[in-house]
Amino acid sequence: MRWLGLFLILLLNSGCVLANPAKTKFTVRVLNAETDEIITNAAVLCHFTQKRDPWGNGTGKSTRVKQVVDANGETTIENKTIQKGTGATAFADGFYTDSAGLKFTGKNTALNRWEPWNPTIEVKMRPKKNPVPMINKRVESSKIPVWEKDLGFDLEKGDWVDPYGIGTQSDFFVNMVRRFEHSGDYDAVATIRFPNEGDGIQRYEVPDEFQSSSFKFPYKAPLDGYQDKLILERHATLRKTECNFNPKTDLYIFRVRTELDADGNVVSACYGRTTGRIEIGWGEVFDFSYFFNTNSQSRSLESDEKPY
Repeated sequence: MRWLGLFLILLLNSGCVLANPAKTKFTVRVLNAETDEIITNAAVLCHFTQKRDPWGNGTGKSTRVKQVVDANGETTIENKTIQKGTGATAFADGFYTDSAGLKFTGKNTALNRWEPWNPTIEVKMRPKKNPVPMINKRVESSKIPVWEKDLGFDLEKGDWVDPYGIGTQSDFFVNMVRRFEHSGDYDAVATIRFPNEGDGIQRYEVPDEFQSSSFKFPYKAPLDGYQDKLILERHATLRKTECNFNPKTDLYIFRVRTELDADGNVVSACYGRTTGRIEIGWGEVFDFSYFFNTNSQSRSLESDEKPY
């Protein structure tokens, strides 16, 4: 028992050492992502954890540090943390918010500090170019009024077209087919198609350099690459669910209300982008969130809505 007690004391003491917040110091440099020029009007926000709160009862401790950069676009930050890395988020008028991380290589126990000591991390921010008024809608748990029938959806109104909603113009159609036994055994297929030649939708892969930006899309919608139909499928059997889309990561750019000239060139069209997901499941709902530019002569995907 004596040895057991000694072992527990050593274990607890080692745990306290491991959980002891160590000092960190680093410099943040904020740059224009396109030109690498310094940004001098930026503020930098960092969070540091000194004590975890695993039970959510308010016993944790953290520090929030916000500093502005100097004439060199830099600011040096010092604090303590128990985490093995940290990061910084930069904000500036005229730019989209972005962030960068720092992973510690180890802890200097003699000095109780994280290494490397005072490295420079760069946050590169995308400039805002042509933000325009856009409709921002989150169509959450919109009930499917009729199965196995083309249902018109009005992007401007954010609702089904009459008689199933307040919409007046069908920007696209949704046809939902479902086989349902229970929540663990079903098939759900949604076919999304478009009414006009030249209309369509395309999946968008976010480039690595845009992953941490608050604006992940191209400034302008592409002129080509649109498909006139999108089929979403989800199948569940024997507690296994498979689908041909990822509602957490899949993003889309779409074009509707398209008018073409005699040679097939786009004369006018309205563009938009999804903000999170197009989701179907075993429930009788359709989820869809998006920004929609109603200016038929503009391909801008930047919204002037604040905050981004």
